[in-house]
Amino acid sequence: MENFARLESFLASQWKVAPVEEGALDTNIDSIYRAVTSGKWRRSKMDRYSENDTREKIQVALDLKNDIEFSVPFGGYKSYRFPSYPHVNWADVFAVNHLRKYGVFVKRSYPYPVKISFSYCSGVLNKVNNMPLQDQETYLGEFEKLIDMFSDSQVQFSLYDVASAYGSLGAVLDELEKNYIRIEEQWAYMPNEHLEKRLASAERNLQISGVEDLTSLNNSSLAERIKRSAIYCEALDNLKQRRSFNKFSSRIQLVNIRGPQPSIHISSCETSANHFSVGEGVVERRSNRYLQRIITSRLFNSDLSKGKIKKLATDRELSKGFLGLKHCFYTAYEN
Repeated sequence: MENFARLESFLASQWKVAPVEEGALDTNIDSIYRAVTSGKWRRSKMDRYSENDTREKIQVALDLKNDIEFSVPFGGYKSYRFPSYPHVNWADVFAVNHLRKYGVFVKRSYPYPVKISFSYCSGVLNKVNNMPLQDQETYLGEFEKLIDMFSDSQVQFSLYDVASAYGSLGAVLDELEKNYIRIEEQWAYMPNEHLEKRLASAERNLQISGVEDLTSLNNSSLAERIKRSAIYCEALDNLKQRRSFNKFSSRIQLVNIRGPQPSIHISSCETSANHFSVGEGVVERRSNRYLQRIITSRLFNSDLSKGKIKKLATDRELSKGFLGLKHCFYTAYEN
């Protein structure tokens, strides 16, 4: 393929760990706040609550001479709708590469290390979206290897299992079920817009051929199963220890969607805000440049079937041993 060598060079560059650049290392709260909330990374205007929360957490960390900490809540799995499932794919590489650069950017202004934790909950996805638990374990094992490759003493990545705060899986499931009952009772009274988003998300993530075989369900039964999945997802989001770790702690929450409070809505890679765990990474050529792009399963499968995305085999050096990176996806169309 024309320019394939340049494409390979671009993919190889995605493994480059951005070096920490010693900057002014100011102790001025305003300059640090500007770095943390910079429009270079942020995708939408922050609400007042999130602004105050972020500023307060920076000030406390600075006063105590502590690391500045961020949390990135995610499901801890790869969507089954991608060929790479259950393995990491190029979306994960692009996202971690991007967050590494964000961490380096913040470190230029902050005098102590930057820590970014990806939080998830183990042992529940079989209930939430019918996913075999071993598939989550496969993904997390690879993802941990990936973030280790982009970590050093000054910008550190880690995984955090919310379930570890409960002492046992039984305690997690007990709270999950209590949340489920409470949310199910409130479901009919929630705003339609909220319900539609939750149901659409559940439909995308519910694995039809997973722990249970749902392929033979009629439309009515499947709709009910999707609703159940949506309620479980909401119940998972409302786990007290999950919220405590991500929001109500010393950590500043980073999200790829608009709305959660308190948080900073940031991009997932150079050109996208789609979440990496339910996305695929493609390399897009715009004029004479190559760019990272993370796209949804719907767009990915649609464009792949139309021939707009080409699948190219990569060598071992480019895939770094990750099974889900055996192919890259290249698109030449311009937006």
